[in-house]
Amino acid sequence: MPVLITRTGPLQPLLKYQVLFYRKSPSWQRKLCFAVRLLLEYAAANAGVFAKEKELFQSFGVKLLSGTCDESGLDPSGLYWMPRSSTSARKIIGQLTEMSRWLAEEYGAPELAPLRDATNHEQVLAAAAWAHRNNATFLGHTESRAKAMQEMRRTPYLTRPRGPNLLHQEVVRFPADRFGELLFNGFLRPNRATREPTGIGLRDGLITIMMHGAGLRTSECLQLWIVDVQEHPLDRTRAWVRIGHPTHGRTKWSEGGEEVEGTRAEFLATHGLVARNVVTGKTHAGWKDPALDGKWYLELHWSEPEYGQLFLHLWRLYLKQIVPLERDHPYAWLALGGNHPGAIYTLGDFRKAHARAVRRIGLAPRRVGGTTPHGHRHDYGQRLADAGVPPTVLRKCLHHSSLTSQLIYTQPDKDRINRELEAARGRMAAGARLDMAQLRQKYACDLASLEAWAL
Repeated sequence: MPVLITRTGPLQPLLKYQVLFYRKSPSWQRKLCFAVRLLLEYAAANAGVFAKEKELFQSFGVKLLSGTCDESGLDPSGLYWMPRSSTSARKIIGQLTEMSRWLAEEYGAPELAPLRDATNHEQVLAAAAWAHRNNATFLGHTESRAKAMQEMRRTPYLTRPRGPNLLHQEVVRFPADRFGELLFNGFLRPNRATREPTGIGLRDGLITIMMHGAGLRTSECLQLWIVDVQEHPLDRTRAWVRIGHPTHGRTKWSEGGEEVEGTRAEFLATHGLVARNVVTGKTHAGWKDPALDGKWYLELHWSEPEYGQLFLHLWRLYLKQIVPLERDHPYAWLALGGNHPGAIYTLGDFRKAHARAVRRIGLAPRRVGGTTPHGHRHDYGQRLADAGVPPTVLRKCLHHSSLTSQLIYTQPDKDRINRELEAARGRMAAGARLDMAQLRQKYACDLASLEAWAL
């Protein structure tokens, strides 16, 4: 895990806190170290200015949002911080507040954001937030309302900043009519000499099919083991893909001439490896705790059977390409070139390969255009929503724990909004519109009675 180093060595209280939450993601650990570093820098630059720690922390929160420069562009503290977004400041303050409470309990240190009596307005907002969380949680009915109401009466001295209220952002989906072109002209360009697709193109194309045809996240695709792909028992022309949980997933291996069954974490340990969602460095691939289909695996649900058939066909070609390569890991996607053929394929290398394929077909790899890898997942969710797939089924397909999590993938884009508005205008032109003239005619008697009563 990342460690914050001071002039006297590692910052021990922070390191102890990190070890306590060792199961948190590497991203969470890095952001925590960054937040603590910012606070230490601010404290050093303003030594002797504040009488109490909570006053220092309150000023720190203000400067995160406003920056440290004055109207003339000067900064007496020498920090020269630029203003941060409310989202970024909220996360930094939140992490520091939680750690501060632990430090108070562990070392008796004063809290940076002690609790105070909440105002009526703050209690109403807290109650609304609790009700929303309670309704969205599967076991929400087991939460104690009395305990929650008691906690709502107190709020941190420094509240976390909030940004403007926004509707869900417009869906940024990969243009579905360009997917075939991306796959065959962007990735599967044939070798000039043999006229056959190269292994590199097959690998990156297969990963993209998993995202576009089954809605997986890129990091989930990179957790695939070779044993996770089989022929479907009901249709041998279609791929049956079940990605095991990075650590809890079950697997079998040979040890001392006997077959052993255990978790994937246990198997990796026998080879001196660590699961990709735990390891740091280039081979890291996250795992956002998707809702699993079984114990302990995530099954791909193809939006159309043809995606499963195409995947299986290209998969067989890919296996032929990688048979000669030596490897010391069970992962399906291998580095096929460079100095270490057979090594674990990295997330960064795939993103670069996807961007090159997008450029080959004349598009720009940009998030706002849906042409980054995650745009395929958005398109998958949007296609199913447009086809009328029920939310409960869509939740299973996208492997979401909550029904509300899929809203971002099913929000109408500009084209759909325009189609709906055009259809609405047609309905209004056909007589469905109820303007004031129609209202007066339709409810003439009622209006006359009301006007007579008003007089």
